[in-house]
Amino acid sequence: MDSKIDFQTNEKLAIVRAPASALASGERSFIEREPIQFETALQQHSNYAAALTGLGLHLLHLPAMEDFPDSVFVEDTAIILDEFAILARMGTESRRLEIDGIAPILRAYREVIHLEAPASLEGGDVIVSGKKILIGISRRSNVSGVQRVEQLTKSLGYKVTPVSVHGCLHLKTACTLLPDGRLLLNPRWVDSSALAEFSTLEIPKEEPWASCQLSVGNRCVIDERHLATIELLSREKYHVQPIPLSELAKAEAGPTCLSLIFNTL
Repeated sequence: MDSKIDFQTNEKLAIVRAPASALASGERSFIEREPIQFETALQQHSNYAAALTGLGLHLLHLPAMEDFPDSVFVEDTAIILDEFAILARMGTESRRLEIDGIAPILRAYREVIHLEAPASLEGGDVIVSGKKILIGISRRSNVSGVQRVEQLTKSLGYKVTPVSVHGCLHLKTACTLLPDGRLLLNPRWVDSSALAEFSTLEIPKEEPWASCQLSVGNRCVIDERHLATIELLSREKYHVQPIPLSELAKAEAGPTCLSLIFNTL
């Protein structure tokens, strides 16, 4: 079956994948394992997808990969630039075959380049802002991964900057791009000196996980539990769209990792 959606103009596509029933048994790195109410997680994922549709994105829904508990976190599988897509090489062995489920989809829209060992890189560690690419050096992405992305993109005018990540899973757990190009930041989890080219907005200390928000157009999609950060963003004149993510957050998730969003060409 051809999974490509035909577009009349250059529009944004969001790929989402249904949660696997084994979601509760996935990897955990920086949080304690808790029971997950799977039916609630399914409903939260459905609400998330509906929110993206409401924000004008075209959605491509992929079925659950039951052999891969973390496969709902589809963002980690690739980095998509205008010129090509780079398939991730996951930093944990249990997730490496997830890319087999995304590669055929992406080939309908981009040339696809595979990362090879010793590189490891996950999409949750990558922030692209114009020709600037920030890549987290984390438990899941290594220096070799950064170097390979730099090799692939330098001739196209991209500048790749490594950012040390500590205390959380991915770079996008610690900072995310806001609609106006600023970074929403938890400075305790990253080397902020690497972000000197960006203006930043620090989250309240009492909500360390709140820096993971998803900007779609002029909207900030954020876990509804982060009340102080929602208030902060509202004061800064951002348009905030809170959504329930409590059960998915038990799997170390945030709003960025649940979709792979890119412009169709």
